[in-house]
Amino acid sequence: MFNAKVGFTMSHMENPTIFVRFLDKFLKGLVPNFSEKVLDLLLVVGTLVYQGQHGSLSSRAWEDNAWEVATPWIWLVCLLAAYHVIKAARSLNRDIRQEMSQTKEQFIFLTDGEQIRDTRNHTYKVGVIACAFMIILLIPAYLGWRLTRINRDSGMFTVDESISFVNMS
Repeated sequence: MFNAKVGFTMSHMENPTIFVRFLDKFLKGLVPNFSEKVLDLLLVVGTLVYQGQHGSLSSRAWEDNAWEVATPWIWLVCLLAAYHVIKAARSLNRDIRQEMSQTKEQFIFLTDGEQIRDTRNHTYKVGVIACAFMIILLIPAYLGWRLTRINRDSGMFTVDESISFVNMS
């Protein structure tokens, strides 16, 4: 079922479902080509720059709020996975359209012997599957953001002992 060089394969399946075909496209698409590797590298560098600008690259930042440091990386993984979901959905829709155009007129035979033309459109099924994957990807992104806010808004803070305060009351 899984080949290291090819990825997930459907060679043993005669008529795979839309979901299995989508999963196959998604998993095969996780192996990046050159332009995707460049995009991945740029996104990682961008995340590092973001972390550096916010002072989140130190061990002190991990001690203060680990979720605040981890959340941009969670977002990065979710963003890359969302890109691959969209890529798989577009590729599968293209394949289905090509298959439908290559087949001669297909008919569905009803129980009374009547023939009707098969005009099924699988685009919406692929869209529903892609939306479901996107919603699943939003869950860890939201949880990371939410945990960052909970830790930041908890009211706990530390004061450097070298700072002096003036009582203005």
